[in-house]
Amino acid sequence: MTGVSIKFDNPEAYDQWMGVLTKIVGDRFLTWLQPNTSKHWIDIGCGNGASTEQILEKCSPSVIDALDPSEDQIKFAKSRKLTKLTNFSIGDAEALAALDEKCDYAVMV
Repeated sequence: MTGVSIKFDNPEAYDQWMGVLTKIVGDRFLTWLQPNTSKHWIDIGCGNGASTEQILEKCSPSVIDALDPSEDQIKFAKSRKLTKLTNFSIGDAEALAALDEKCDYAVMV
């Protein structure tokens, strides 16, 4: 997919539909997954932080690296004022090599 960039640059509109879907599906997924606590997570394509917020609330992670290609989405996610356990960054899912060995759970809602 060279040269193709998919970004959602309107986080408020995104939250109106994807935020709701994330809460419904994400809750069921995390219940099904039954992850261990105090683990290192990566939330790939975190969007506006809705899934990151769920992980924090339900899974008691040690840290979450949350990345998305959209600067606007990351800015919105940071406005959620999630804990210091969350590291938001602008990033590409195809360039995760540095994080491969340190994450216990990788999710992409």
